[in-house]
Amino acid sequence: MVMHKKLLVSALALLLCVGIFLSVALPAQAAAGSVETLINTAELSPVRTGYARLDQAVDAVFKQLFKDGMTAYDKIKAVYDYMIKNYSGNSVSFNVRSDPQKPSYSSATDRSIVDHALTIIESHSGTCLHYSSAFVVFARALGFEAYRMYGKTAMAAGGMGEHYWPEVVIDGARYVFDPQVDDHIAGGGAIKYWRFCQTQQEMSGLFWYARPADVQMKEHNRFDMPVPKGVQITDIVPGVRQLAVNSETTLMLKAGNPDNIDVYYSFFFTKGLLEDAQWLPEWKTIALNSKSAVTSWTPAEEGYYTIKATVKSQDSLSLLDTKTIVVFAGKSAGFTLFAGVLNPTVNSSFTLGVNVPEGAGDSLRYDFTYIRNGGTNVETLVANSPLSQISFTPSLAGSYLFTAYVNDGGARIASSSLAVDVGERIKKGDLDTDGKITANDARIAIRASASILALTAQQKAAADVDADGRVTAADSRTILRVSAGLQSF
Repeated sequence: MVMHKKLLVSALALLLCVGIFLSVALPAQAAAGSVETLINTAELSPVRTGYARLDQAVDAVFKQLFKDGMTAYDKIKAVYDYMIKNYSGNSVSFNVRSDPQKPSYSSATDRSIVDHALTIIESHSGTCLHYSSAFVVFARALGFEAYRMYGKTAMAAGGMGEHYWPEVVIDGARYVFDPQVDDHIAGGGAIKYWRFCQTQQEMSGLFWYARPADVQMKEHNRFDMPVPKGVQITDIVPGVRQLAVNSETTLMLKAGNPDNIDVYYSFFFTKGLLEDAQWLPEWKTIALNSKSAVTSWTPAEEGYYTIKATVKSQDSLSLLDTKTIVVFAGKSAGFTLFAGVLNPTVNSSFTLGVNVPEGAGDSLRYDFTYIRNGGTNVETLVANSPLSQISFTPSLAGSYLFTAYVNDGGARIASSSLAVDVGERIKKGDLDTDGKITANDARIAIRASASILALTAQQKAAADVDADGRVTAADSRTILRVSAGLQSF
């Protein structure tokens, strides 16, 4: 029975970050009395996130845990125990990124901490990224100077594995608090506290920092510096619509910088898609700390890639914003994917097809898939079809990345992708999308016909009421007559 328990604990210990990291050699725990004294003498300055949904969730946990007379040590230990007993290292659905009530923090690290903390606090499931984020939020709310670190930690099987962990600064010294690892060490049993308030010396050899600790600490802004009009990345734009293996393309980062801050741009890539639970992708550098928002990149293999861009301030290297996009590098071999319309709309069918080179044969089979809005779910439209063209009717607006695979006798011989933006369908003539045809719609059309105003692709389609492929004064006159009830479309 003892052997079975050891095997069970060993198996659980392989699941750090839903993964496989655990210290090979664990240090002796510091004397409980000295740790308690250290924490109780720390100078506390509580900092809240300013995000009502998260702060209320934190308060609910504190109300459940805290009693009158508890010391700072009692409280942070109660939080540590609570996380170990109530959270599990499982995959989670990331569902809080787009909450319109969330503040716009100046630090991308703070934004990430808030997102991942709320996810695990609400779902009780997460990875080392979620555990460390939540502990930082809890600790800061209690008044501790807490940070989330990124790097590697020792693995049970040997070597180092990537990891996120929290650290707390007390009297100028950094201490490791790692509830996620202690959770897996406990394996559902007694908590060992082997990574509770441990000094850097006690953790010597067990951690490696991806960036110097002081640099990572500067990437935090303590949630108290929201700037609605700061540096913000709006898009990462590849130089070509259809990326190909071993073909160089440009990557251009579009970013708002209203205060003209001196910044550095960096570009990274990782092979594959970023699943919500994939907390530690292996990022490879394309360009690091460049003053140019444009770089070049050559994909070496067929398949999906996730491209990440970051913007940092030149003076402090503080991370100001980050963004990712998904692309596909194909092996076209003369086969290219096309769409029958350039700007399709919701609930309108359009053709997706593959341009097939002459002499390719009649025995080919085609698979068509798509990803919407840079997500992680690859949806299959049709598989092993003898037809090189299909019809697709999108039910949702967004950015679609379509991919076609060409197979011959079961072996893939080519692939090609195409990014297509699907817009909301606009009623003919309703250019301001208020649901009515009015004189204002006619004014928009006449301004567009004079090149005073730029229309979206969907507005152009709605404005071209005579279907001649252009937006002209004649379209404006027709819209005005319809608005006055003098005619109908």
